[in-house]
Amino acid sequence: MDRVELTGIVSEACRQLPDHLEPAEVDGYEYVDSMGEPALRIILVFDCETLDSDATIQQLVAVSDRIGAILADRGVRLFPYFSFYTKKELAELEAAR
Repeated sequence: MDRVELTGIVSEACRQLPDHLEPAEVDGYEYVDSMGEPALRIILVFDCETLDSDATIQQLVAVSDRIGAILADRGVRLFPYFSFYTKKELAELEAAR
């Protein structure tokens, strides 16, 4: 699966999120996980200050499940690993590298 197709699927699934949780950035690509298995890395970056509330976490889990279902419906058998960041968190991670 190419990056454009994967990010399109992720963007489609994210449309069910409330406006305040719409990702500012979406990325996804194939990679090899820590067990040496082919997998998908899916990264969602949000403008909001925090993703820590229980309601937000439940919504992100629902979107993750939706993305997994869309991928399965399209015959993709790679396991999707999700990362959720705020823009601030991602900037801090990149600065620490």
